[in-house]
Amino acid sequence: MLLTVDDDPSVSRAVARDLRRRYGQDHQVVRAGSGAEALDALREIKLRGGRVAVMLADYRMPEMSGIEFLEAAMDLFPRARRALLTAYADTDAAIAAINLVDVDYYLLKPWEPPEEKLYPIVDAMLEAYTGQPDIETVETKLIGHRWSAPSFAARDFLARNAVPYRWIAADEPEGGRLLQAAGLGAERLPVMITADGGTLVAPSTTELATAAVAALGAPVESYGKAAVVGLDGEQEHANACITSVFGDAFRAAVGGGKAWLPSVTKRAAAGASLDIPVCYRDAIWVRSHYDAVTVAVHDAPLPGEVLVGLAVTNRGRLHARLGGLAKHEVRGEDGLR
Repeated sequence: MLLTVDDDPSVSRAVARDLRRRYGQDHQVVRAGSGAEALDALREIKLRGGRVAVMLADYRMPEMSGIEFLEAAMDLFPRARRALLTAYADTDAAIAAINLVDVDYYLLKPWEPPEEKLYPIVDAMLEAYTGQPDIETVETKLIGHRWSAPSFAARDFLARNAVPYRWIAADEPEGGRLLQAAGLGAERLPVMITADGGTLVAPSTTELATAAVAALGAPVESYGKAAVVGLDGEQEHANACITSVFGDAFRAAVGGGKAWLPSVTKRAAAGASLDIPVCYRDAIWVRSHYDAVTVAVHDAPLPGEVLVGLAVTNRGRLHARLGGLAKHEVRGEDGLR
């Protein structure tokens, strides 16, 4: 991505036009009318896992100068190549300020013809960036403290539900950049950044469940629930945890469902495996979706605990061929057919 920042609308349009003419086939060109607007765009790009190769900023802008903008932008995209756009009268000041933010080039306005005064410089910056590019990562990210119980709980929940994510410690440079992009500090962690750039601060289990459903990347087709109570409890305690109150919230998280939620409960020691049965969410008679998801937590449930599990899938069994009601035949009226 190439980003250009200039408060003069005519100059902003002109530089974006020239950049698109030469680089538009391979790079997205984004323009902003102020440093603040450009920083907002960069934060969104950062949260979505995008990359910025080149930033061109006008030196003299109200409220936030080009130098101030590039200094702030470096915290978000330190590998992006940077250039200042200056008028002849600003040349000496711009050169003196270059050392403050390690600017790669400065360009004099006007830059006509661009084939001689603009493109060679942008070509050089793109070549330098290509040698050490940022890696575009569209993924779920979890930022937290290494030894924090809430951070561990969030990691454990995502791992147990097979949700792919990347763990980033808050004290790592990338963790700091992502928190800054989200406009957050390290006071309330963990922070979950979804693949589409959304943020969840100290997310609850319900919010994590909703994110887990979104991480499937496809509509939920099957669902199920289960619970195991520790050795100091009774099986009925486990059943009480996954009745209607739990089931209704689960259905809301997956976007509804006509069929009953299949379930299983038992009493067992820590580390016991739990086979969570699943069925097609709108019709229990769709045999292709009869299946189970096996989970186990090595240190749960403790004797006085109840471990609750939920499972979702985005398809039926592979090579299912037992006949019965087909998914495309479902009417979705009574939860059966």
